[in-house]
Amino acid sequence: ESLSQLKVYPNPMHNELTLDFGKTLNNVQVEIINVIGQTISNRKFKNTQVIHLNLNIAKGVYYLKVTENNKGSKIVKIIKQ
Repeated sequence: ESLSQLKVYPNPMHNELTLDFGKTLNNVQVEIINVIGQTISNRKFKNTQVIHLNLNIAKGVYYLKVTENNKGSKIVKIIKQ
């Protein structure tokens, strides 16, 4: 699986979150979902290995859903402090 090397840090986070895929991915969708299932951010990236997200969101628990090429996806729980 191409997302198996995904590292997300720091977690807990303040405003910036880094996603490191460990290799270049062609087509990546990154969603931030709150605890009641609402998508609050949905962005697409092309030909990237590292993404820096600046998230101006309220403190709390969120889910980061990363999908590659509209197929395999991975969900990571993140905490905003």
